[in-house]
Amino acid sequence: MSLALAVLMTLTVPAYPEAATIKITRPDGSGTVMSRISSHKPVAVIVMKGHWCEVCVDQLERMAKLHELLRSLKVEVVGLVAESGDIPDREILNRRKIGLNIFGAAPRALETLGFWLPKQGHPMPGIIFLDRCGRIAATYLGRRADITQERFIIQMLEHLTREKNQCGMMI
Repeated sequence: MSLALAVLMTLTVPAYPEAATIKITRPDGSGTVMSRISSHKPVAVIVMKGHWCEVCVDQLERMAKLHELLRSLKVEVVGLVAESGDIPDREILNRRKIGLNIFGAAPRALETLGFWLPKQGHPMPGIIFLDRCGRIAATYLGRRADITQERFIIQMLEHLTREKNQCGMMI
């Protein structure tokens, strides 16, 4: 494990909300909870502002390419966007066929996760990492337009695949 990843994981040990309590909307419009995304494999959830944010959409497209490279690790990369408006961003983005499943979340759920910017009325871009048990293992706030973020995602997902944690019962 790299020193930077070890330091980050040490710094990101705060108590995260239970992923089983965070309600989200699947790409097909049905409801679920965040912990159900994982299906027993680590997940990087890319949080974005909305369909109108071209930088965010570009990031999702880069992550879709990265997802193809990560298939051998048996991990998942998905998008998460705030649900608002008559036609949810989740639907608009899934119609664009970016190559990732895009989930939706209410602003309140994003606020619970620490990603909602109330004055701006949209979430802060970032990443939520789920372990193979569907628990939030780490979060990363902000967005970087360079390869560093992609390397970080790969390192974090590799770390989570090596963890030998016992999951027990999922809610």
